[in-house]
Parts: sequence; C-alpha cells; structure tokens
Amino acid sequence: MTDQAIPRELVNFRAVTGVTADGQRLRPGSLYRSAGLDQIGAPGRLHLHDLGVYTVLDLRTAEEMSLRANDLAGLGIAEVRVPLVVDLDGNATKAVRESTDPLLTLEWFYEDIVENAADGLREVFDTLTRVESPVVLVCTAGKDRTGVVVALLQLALGIQLNDVIAGYAESEAQLNSDWIATVVERFESLGMTIPPEATGIFTMSPPSVMLRLVETITDRYGSMAQYFEHIGISHRVQTILRGEFLEDHEAS
Repeated sequence: MTDQAIPRELVNFRAVTGVTADGQRLRPGSLYRSAGLDQIGAPGRLHLHDLGVYTVLDLRTAEEMSLRANDLAGLGIAEVRVPLVVDLDGNATKAVRESTDPLLTLEWFYEDIVENAADGLREVFDTLTRVESPVVLVCTAGKDRTGVVVALLQLALGIQLNDVIAGYAESEAQLNSDWIATVVERFESLGMTIPPEATGIFTMSPPSVMLRLVETITDRYGSMAQYFEHIGISHRVQTILRGEFLEDHEAS
C-alpha cells in the first residue's frame, strides 16, 4: 500500500529513494524519513500500519523524546533511540547567536554533525544492519539530523549525488508556517527564544547546503569512502546495508 496519499498529520514524511550508477535502486517500501511522530493522530497511525513499518529509528535527544514521545503505542513498531546530537539546546543557541544567515547556520550545524557526532552516526549505521525494515528515520523536523543521516546512508549505498541532494531539498516544500509556529513553541518550552529572522533554519533545505557538506567532507578526507573509514563505518557494514536496502532497478 505504498501508493497511498500521505496524511497531513505525518509531517515531512516520504520514502527515501535513489538509484546507483550501476543500475540498482533503493528498494521501495524499505526506508522512510519523517518529522517527529508525536502528533500523528489516527490517520498517521493507520498509514504507518498500512505501510507495514517495523522500526522507527529516532535521532532526537532524550529530552526531546520525553517532551514529545512518538505516538506508536499498540502498533507493534519497534522504537530504537540513537540521539545524534547530545547538546541540541547548546548547538541551536550557538547557531542562532553566531550567524544571522540561515544558510551559514545550516552549514555549521551539518558540519558539526559529521565532525562531532561520529559515535552516533556509527551507531545509526550499525543499528540499521540489525533492525527489521521498513524503517522510518525521524528527528524533530525530519530535515537536519535526519537529512544528514539519510544523505550519508544514500552515499554509502552508492546512490547518485543528484538523487541525494534532490531528496534532501524536498523538505522545504513539506514544512509550512503552522509547523514553524509549533517548533518555535517547542524551543520556548525549553527556555530558548528564537528571533523571527532565524526561523528560516527550521524549513530551509537548499540544495547548495547539502552539496557544500559533501564537498567539505571530500575535501577534508579525500573521499566519502575515506570519511566513512575515519568514523568507523566499515566496509562490512556498508555491504550489509546494500544487501538490505538495494535491489536491481528492474525489480518489480
């Protein structure tokens, strides 16, 4: 039932797609991405059930999860928690204070993830070799932490860069003004004030930012393969993931 319309309660929810240079593709119905699943209501719960989702891999911090628990009770979905950014409050505050340009803020945040969250990234990749699919990767917006993880996973699978960037860029059209107001309220509940000029970081997903991140990694480490080796994501893990998430493009 993967051709169903996605209910509006599932914010920024979509399948992860893409093809490799050698004619493989991400297996349809195996991997999805989303904003937090805390307010999905009956329509969202039914959609997850109909998709046969088996695992939700949550990248949010423990505090975020405690404030906005995913609404998955009774669905038989395994919830795995791998907080990707330990000090989200500090990171967000620093980003807002040190950059008035949302593009620069996103670039800083994404570089911070790939450089300083290696343990979390490695755990995410290792976890994906063990859990049952379909898998949904989530964070608060489904854009930044999820966006970086999905992009790195796609690149490790050999998905072409154009597909990686296009998939990331879709978030901007998915996140509306009502959602921004909800996120600002959440930050305020944590004692943080987000100035109006900085709210763009909650919806923006320009292709240039993801391209810049990939260029930064390859410039610094020589290649994506060397980056993965540097942070401890082994060839064995990547091979297992290719077997789990890729199929021949002609497969039905």
